[in-house]
Amino acid sequence: VEIMVVDVNDNPPVFAADLKTTLYIRDQTPVDTILAVASAQDADAGPNADVTYSIPSFTESEYFAIDSDGVVTTRRDLDREDTSVYHLTVVARDNPSDESLRMESRTTVTISVLDINDNRPTFIGASPLEMFLFENETVDTVVASVEAVDPDEGTNGNVFYEIRSGAEGRFTVNPRTGEVKIAGKLDRETKDFYQMEIFASDGGNTPEVSNGFYLNIRVEDVNDNVPTFTTPAYLLTVQEETETGTIVGNITAEDIDIGPNAQIKYMFTEAVQHFAIDETTGTLTVLSILDFDNATYPKISRFKVQASDGTFSSTVDVQVSLVDINDNAPSYRVDRYEVTLLFVAFPAIVTAVDATDKDSGTNAEISYNFTDERSGLPFRIDTSGSITVLTSLDRELVDTYTLTILAEDMGVPSLNGTCTVHVRVLDINDNAPTFADSAYRTDLPEDANKAQLNITVSASDDDAGTNAEIGFVLQGEGSNLFSIDDVSGVVTLTGRLDYEKKSNYDLTITAMDNGHPSRTDSVRLTIEVTDVNDNAPIFDRDDYNSSTHRGLPTTEVLVTVSANDRDSGVN
Repeated sequence: VEIMVVDVNDNPPVFAADLKTTLYIRDQTPVDTILAVASAQDADAGPNADVTYSIPSFTESEYFAIDSDGVVTTRRDLDREDTSVYHLTVVARDNPSDESLRMESRTTVTISVLDINDNRPTFIGASPLEMFLFENETVDTVVASVEAVDPDEGTNGNVFYEIRSGAEGRFTVNPRTGEVKIAGKLDRETKDFYQMEIFASDGGNTPEVSNGFYLNIRVEDVNDNVPTFTTPAYLLTVQEETETGTIVGNITAEDIDIGPNAQIKYMFTEAVQHFAIDETTGTLTVLSILDFDNATYPKISRFKVQASDGTFSSTVDVQVSLVDINDNAPSYRVDRYEVTLLFVAFPAIVTAVDATDKDSGTNAEISYNFTDERSGLPFRIDTSGSITVLTSLDRELVDTYTLTILAEDMGVPSLNGTCTVHVRVLDINDNAPTFADSAYRTDLPEDANKAQLNITVSASDDDAGTNAEIGFVLQGEGSNLFSIDDVSGVVTLTGRLDYEKKSNYDLTITAMDNGHPSRTDSVRLTIEVTDVNDNAPIFDRDDYNSSTHRGLPTTEVLVTVSANDRDSGVN
């Protein structure tokens, strides 16, 4: 008798005794890597012995897979830094026809993920990190601390720091702690901003290096600098008569500090006249109107200006030279010069005018000219004001000259002044008297009296004064019968005329001036004496004797008598 025992599903699957339930795999193990074979046996038979495998955890099933043979593989990359240990539950189920009779077994496989250096350090905090330091911070002062983390473990997770750029010898970082210290003296005026790039690396065999972390340090100012003037000294000029408030120049100092530490206040170190300085800008202005020509005003003002930032100060020498402007016209010692000339020699200096100008330099340089530049003017004036006569002067042509002298300075624009030179030419006896007529003639009866002679001679002399005073002299045979008034030139009869003795007088009248030496001119005076019947006839003899006889014819000449009459003509 054969009895068939029909199997019932009364045995669960049993995992193999040699199943490794603790596994170690490397980080970043590739997908589909076989980790283990979790096989199970079921003592039943038939379908009741068919075993299927599953991983019931949804989370774990994302990372691991198990096939129908119980082979466990990786489904995705594992990252130790996300999960370093997995407790994987594997379920083995049989497959009876009646699912309600299904039996299962479970086992746990612990999978530890071993670290590899697959992460680089990451800095904590936002980059850049902004810091502010005063420039007088001391060396070795900790100014910042940076921190980076590396999710790896062991030496792979050890972090080391270094500054790769931007420190310029002024900062260091502790390679282990990340503390940043001052390594060298800071000077904001030299450099006020540092941007350091800090890197973190781990301790792996091939170290991973972080991205750069920027530490920005701004160096704040402290008042550690003395104001410095832009030039070692100021040489300024200002024109006289400049209005008050006019800018003479800018006294400028620089403080390489910033902000309030660089605010400079300007001031005089002692009292200064005529000038003011703006304490904020250093602008030097005119305080009072200056007059170069006034001796009480200094031609050069010297003083010191101090620039102070409240802590430190410096001074500079300032010199302001007063510059003359052409504000004065040349002026003469007198407005009118009187010159009297008595000479004929030329050329010769006859006088000199003298103008002065209160200005200085070229503004006081004077040139002289005649305002009347007519051609033929017999004078010349040179640069010194000396007036020279160029030709001989003839008083009889021009006896006075009025010269207007222009004194002009060399300023721009030029100013001028004038004076008058009155030249009076004195007379010299260079002209002889000249008669009005070339000769004089008259007829005069011999019985004329003084009233009947009416002759007046006249002469003139182009000279002047005593040189033109004329006296007359009458000369010649018979001149004793006549006289001439030496002033009026009236000729008078002073004696008796006798025609019968002299019927004609040829006289010479000389006109003589009073010059030294005297000059003369002569003219002929002819006086014709006319006869009057002032003589009776006179017989040649006192008596005549004659005889005759009777009977002579009546026409017979008995005697001839003759008589003479001293008169002439019908007389």
